[in-house]
Amino acid sequence: DEVARWFLLCFIPLARLLKLARRFQVFFLLFGKVLSLTQEILTFLLYIYCWIVLATSVVIFLVEPRDNIPNLGKSVWLTLATTSTVGYGDVSPSENLGTAVIMVVMILNIGFMAMPVGILGNAFTQVWADRDRIVMTAKSKTLLRDWGLSFVEIPELFKHYDLDDDGHLTLREFMHMVNDLHVDLDQDRVALLFQSLDLDGGGTIDEKEFVQSIFPYAF
Repeated sequence: DEVARWFLLCFIPLARLLKLARRFQVFFLLFGKVLSLTQEILTFLLYIYCWIVLATSVVIFLVEPRDNIPNLGKSVWLTLATTSTVGYGDVSPSENLGTAVIMVVMILNIGFMAMPVGILGNAFTQVWADRDRIVMTAKSKTLLRDWGLSFVEIPELFKHYDLDDDGHLTLREFMHMVNDLHVDLDQDRVALLFQSLDLDGGGTIDEKEFVQSIFPYAF
């Protein structure tokens, strides 16, 4: 009975919340794009941060008395609480040298922590500005898979919606494609997306513009 009660109180609410995730597929898609753009630099910054934490923890452990910092784990906890700006307060340096080390880390950490925040913010701004093309690209890939086509057969997708077979997609034909792809955009945003894909400003999208804009790495 106790297990069943905890199951109903803890697991069921979490499972119901997870069901809502399917309503945020576009957000997960954009978030994944942000991470792909920032993965390299964030990995490097994480390495630097781990090095700072470890080096500071060792110094604190060496300069502080054992009755205040009994082990390296406690020193790591103090460093993490300091660098994360949490300042939990259960542990603090008791020696002047330890206090000086913590003060230096606090000052340096202000600039260091601003870097990943700025990088993520800039990447999210870029992705959000290009969100319609990103979503359309993902939907197009799904449609190609459903049709059993590979990326070298991308022109088939273009030709399918080129209703008059003139080698160009008009705005009306493009809107038909967006509608079939189930991309949730109003007419104004579809028109803006169409203009962004019309690289030469000719009022239509040819096959080359379509491939270069939607699938720039396909060939």
